[in-house]
Amino acid sequence: MAAKVIKLLKAAKSGSSLKKAYDAWQRLGSTDGIRLGNLMSQMSTVISLVKDYGFVRARTIMLSKLGTAGVAAAVLYNALDTIMDVLGLSSCVSLMTGKD
Repeated sequence: MAAKVIKLLKAAKSGSSLKKAYDAWQRLGSTDGIRLGNLMSQMSTVISLVKDYGFVRARTIMLSKLGTAGVAAAVLYNALDTIMDVLGLSSCVSLMTGKD
């Protein structure tokens, strides 16, 4: 599955959220294995912040951090934006909250 995700990231169009996720992915390490390990090591931090502060505030906190935590957040949030768009969930959330 990871190989499929990496292939999808590499094919991303310039300027897209997926391309931003791929660019951040590249900064997580020298090989895909190291990158995946670094990303997974940050998952508990991301989940904890979302639980404590909500999605928007957690995103701001994580993206303001330097180092692996901030880069991991960039991968996760940009990839999540794309997945939500593909599944049509962004529109559903906008309709429910009244926000774009």
